[in-house]
Amino acid sequence: MKRLFARSTALVAAVVAAEILGALAVGAAWAGEAGCDGSGGGIPLTKRSINSGGIERTYLLQVPARHDGSTPLPVILNFHGLGSIAHDKEKDVEVASYAERNGFALIVPQGIGTKTAWNSGGVFSVITHADDVRFARDLLDELSIEFCVNPTRVFSIGKSNGGGMSDRLGCEMPDRIMAIAPVSGAYTERPKKCSKRRKVSVLEFHGDADEMTPYKGGGPIHMFLEIPTWLRDWARRSGCSGMVKKRKIAGNLTKITYRKCPEGIKVEHYRVHDGGHWWFDKPIGGTNVSTTARIIRFLKSRPTSSYDSFAVKVARPGRYVFKALSATADNGGEPKDSLVRRFDKSGAQIVRWPIPKKIRRSKLRDFKLMYRGSGDSGEVHLRIAK
Repeated sequence: MKRLFARSTALVAAVVAAEILGALAVGAAWAGEAGCDGSGGGIPLTKRSINSGGIERTYLLQVPARHDGSTPLPVILNFHGLGSIAHDKEKDVEVASYAERNGFALIVPQGIGTKTAWNSGGVFSVITHADDVRFARDLLDELSIEFCVNPTRVFSIGKSNGGGMSDRLGCEMPDRIMAIAPVSGAYTERPKKCSKRRKVSVLEFHGDADEMTPYKGGGPIHMFLEIPTWLRDWARRSGCSGMVKKRKIAGNLTKITYRKCPEGIKVEHYRVHDGGHWWFDKPIGGTNVSTTARIIRFLKSRPTSSYDSFAVKVARPGRYVFKALSATADNGGEPKDSLVRRFDKSGAQIVRWPIPKKIRRSKLRDFKLMYRGSGDSGEVHLRIAK
């Protein structure tokens, strides 16, 4: 796949590397010609590194081989458990093969420390002081700039401490995380920065005989949240009613679904009777339910986000003005819309920008996004899909 930075300006290289998604009924999308240049192809699961907060961090990245280079990909963040490593996680649960077959870009971050851990809260904040929320943001920013991905369809999954990290990201990064799907998660006190501004869908698997992260809370290391309490908290935050629907799939598996959630939001849970601290990667006895397969199906079914965004990389912070002009009219014609954003840092940024109704309703599809700021200027070509 061609590197994204082939096209640049003197001081600011800006690319749109994702769909800017409109309302579900409209089905509109914006895509930049550089990030989604149609070069096609992908990369196998590959170890990479990134500087995050002054620390060299590593991760695995996979982009589907059959990716056409022009259709923005959904993204999965997959967090390993306490004391584990990214590669073993992928080998054990086969998430990589499912992501490849189902068209997801996959990021597998690596924790740091003597006992690799994620700073998901509680005792884990004592084990590691790493700013893993920033690490996740930095990974998504870099991916959005470098590859044709959809920054409004990002999901986080993980087991145990990794499930707790997904829980924290869902709370603190609902602007970036659309859904979480933790398994046998280690959930501590609610993150202090847990946002109520945007709803997040949740799918969780947990065994009621789990001794490491007990279903009823507690645990051998410190106090974990009781799973029903954790679920009720997510249902409340996501706008679902307190009513639940319970369906016994088999003698050892019960599915719990919260009712009356906002459109596009789901909060679901699989209680595995006599299940331990596992990733239930094979069909659970007497059923056709496989954890990995069911998670992928859940993530694929999430509807298009109702907000829009694009990725841009700036060389210096400051105030930037963006103007959308018709790409077909002479000299671009009159601006169809404008946006002002102030960036507090250089590097990759995600800019939210709802597509105005006048553009949605017009027959215009091709635009030039002109930008100017901090003495720099340039343009990005945009196309709204029907």
